[in-house]
Amino acid sequence: MKPSLTALLASLTLLVSAPALADESGSFVVRLGLDTTSVETYHRAANRLEIDQVGRAPRVLQRHFVYDLGGGAMTKFSMVVTPPGSTTPTQTVEAALAGDSLRVRTKSGDAAAQTSSVAAPKGMLIVALSSPWAAYEGEIERLQKSKRDSAL
Repeated sequence: MKPSLTALLASLTLLVSAPALADESGSFVVRLGLDTTSVETYHRAANRLEIDQVGRAPRVLQRHFVYDLGGGAMTKFSMVVTPPGSTTPTQTVEAALAGDSLRVRTKSGDAAAQTSSVAAPKGMLIVALSSPWAAYEGEIERLQKSKRDSAL
């Protein structure tokens, strides 16, 4: 399957326009066989991880993720999803950990926002279905440094 021109241009724009102000930054190209499914850039500082991703599942969408971190754990999460070339979000998600709860506000298109709360253990990481790989990378690095055999 060949990537669409829109996806390719959006991916290249994402890679070229990414700011270089973070303590650490990088990129991931995710492929399934010969098919590129997403391209992302990330910028990580001690208290924040920002990810810009262009992915195709099932259609091409841009996603901007922000993880606010405190003490090495996530405290807040946000995701804004837009079609390439648009500034109007198709979905926004905002989540915050407070005590033993995760509070989430989700808005899809023109529909009313939905809120929910669930129990959440300390150190919980939210990963959207589009799997931003930089979030996994941080957890893998933390596990490696801990010398444990499990992240749980």
